[in-house]
Amino acid sequence: MTTLTKLKTVAKSVGATVEQDYPGCVQVVAPVGKWWFESGGPHLRVDWVNGGGYPDASLKREVIIDAIERIRGGYVDEPIDA
Repeated sequence: MTTLTKLKTVAKSVGATVEQDYPGCVQVVAPVGKWWFESGGPHLRVDWVNGGGYPDASLKREVIIDAIERIRGGYVDEPIDA
């Protein structure tokens, strides 16, 4: 089963952390000095809020699976001119 706990486990395995942003949204934060290859920044947003602005449990599994794939894409050194 793909859950927020699984996301946290995968993030931890690569040295990242998961932080609550707001209800229905977390961010996976890369280690200091690293940027996610996929996002071009230190944060991967994982958002399961519907068009009405409310957390939607039916979206959660799919976006967590997507986030895990993005985490597996790895990260790069933060650009010096950032």
